[in-house]
Amino acid sequence: APPSLISTAPRLAAEDRVRVIAFDEPRLSGEYRVSRRGVLDLPVVGAVAAADRTPYEVERMIEAELRRASPRQDSIVAVELPGAREAFHTALR
Repeated sequence: APPSLISTAPRLAAEDRVRVIAFDEPRLSGEYRVSRRGVLDLPVVGAVAAADRTPYEVERMIEAELRRASPRQDSIVAVELPGAREAFHTALR
C-alpha cells in the first residue's frame, strides 16, 4: 500500500479484535484479540507485536513469520478489523 494510505489507516490497539485470513495456512485463519501487552498470539507463527501498527503492517509481519516457518511457501495474509473500523480498511481496497 502507498505510504499515505498506511499513515492514515487505523492502528491496532490492546483489546482490538481482528480477523486473520491466511490463504495457504488454514490453521492461522480466525478471529483473535490483541492482548493487553499489544500482542497477537497466533498459531503457527507465535506472538506478533500488533499494537500501534496498521492491519497492513501486521499482515506483512505475519507473512514474514510464515516464510521463516516454511521458506518454500509464499503465503498471503489479510488482517481485518471487524465492525465499525473495518469500513475504513475495506474502503482502501
